[in-house]
Amino acid sequence: MPNHYLEQEFPFLFRDLVHNTTRISDDVLGGLRKEMASYVEGVVPSALHVRSALTGTPSRWITLNRAARELGLSDHEIYQLEKEKIIQTTRIPFNARVRHFVERDQLPTRGAIELMTRRCFKAKHHLVSFGQAEMLLHVAASAIRDLTAAGYIDTLSHRGTTWCKLGSIKSFLASLAKVAQPPHNDGSRVMLSATRLVSTAHLRDAVGFALNGKLRLIKEGRPEHGLQRYSIARDELDRLFPVILDGCFSVVEASKHSRFSKHALKVALRCGLLSASARPRGKLMIEPTALAAFSRKYICSGELKVLFGLTPKRICMELSNSTASVSGADETKFWFRDRAVATLDRKFGRAVKNDEYAASAV
Repeated sequence: MPNHYLEQEFPFLFRDLVHNTTRISDDVLGGLRKEMASYVEGVVPSALHVRSALTGTPSRWITLNRAARELGLSDHEIYQLEKEKIIQTTRIPFNARVRHFVERDQLPTRGAIELMTRRCFKAKHHLVSFGQAEMLLHVAASAIRDLTAAGYIDTLSHRGTTWCKLGSIKSFLASLAKVAQPPHNDGSRVMLSATRLVSTAHLRDAVGFALNGKLRLIKEGRPEHGLQRYSIARDELDRLFPVILDGCFSVVEASKHSRFSKHALKVALRCGLLSASARPRGKLMIEPTALAAFSRKYICSGELKVLFGLTPKRICMELSNSTASVSGADETKFWFRDRAVATLDRKFGRAVKNDEYAASAV
């Protein structure tokens, strides 16, 4: 905004303030000049010369390119600071283009910028991203999360981004190399990063047992192969982390040993009414004690249909608003066994006697 525009907007005030043609004292006139400059800058930040023309001091607004020169940064670096919201800018359309302005008082120092930017913070603390950690260890992202949760790899967060410490990754690989042994007639082996596919062991479990000497770790190949160079004997892994626990049932087997269908048991597992142990590749194993406790506590609509000769729809109508209803199991209705049987028995009586029902049990 050139001076003649200001003279058109404020024909007398601007000349009086600049040339002091009035008898106003210098202190009062200085205050008026500052107020005038603040008003113009508040309305039009692009009028950078107004404060200098009125008060002889630089404007509180500077362009983003000028801020880059004062901080000794490149245009790419200053725009990156704006993108990360380290520098707050005001955008104003000017001559068919948008100009970016920064308040001088809010401009951080060069030292503060080095502590605030992700790139400088990463370089200062020797950090790597999760993707870079995956390439260093040659494992998937889930394995990196598993190792960081177990404390084998240290992390550091900055401005909403979590990084892995490069030093902790190197120390982790060095500790594995220290306890590992060369191969020697080990039979079938499993890669350390693939233990979850063939056993119940997570990566953190296998690493913990190997570092404690409870599981022999075998190494071959070059150090740059990361965790891919380490393997474990299959028989030792099966001994410490068996795939199927003795006496446990799969979902199909549990349906044969109870009055619940396979679909009903899956719904009960999903709703948390029945507990199970996770096996490799997502297979679930149910302990007999857990299945027995579940059968004593709950009953499904299919079993009530056999007992009382009612349709599932009629059973739902009778029990939906009663104390026998179980919340969170709407897909396949489960009811509290004692309450549901007592409620229906009072109203309808049993179509199948107890001895006949017990004889029909599998």
